[in-house]
Amino acid sequence: MLHALSVPGRCYPPLQLGLASLPGIPHADAVAALRQYHSALAARRKHVRATQESQCPLPYFVEAMFSHSVTMLEAELAWVEQFIQQMEEREET
Repeated sequence: MLHALSVPGRCYPPLQLGLASLPGIPHADAVAALRQYHSALAARRKHVRATQESQCPLPYFVEAMFSHSVTMLEAELAWVEQFIQQMEEREET
């Protein structure tokens, strides 16, 4: 278990495959798919938060697990928002 706490794991989400495939996807379809991805992430964050709140009080290590999940979802949401904006700006030029 100490290994899990000390060594970051590699993560290869399907999103990476989608990003690699962007040149072959129509621009409007790609932006729509990214908006759908963003909505799904927001729904997942809402679900995780609701689950956490419904189980309070929680042991510190369980709180940490929820906190980590929410923080990672928020980081990905921010990244997707920024990338959608970049994609929209690319279309305008």
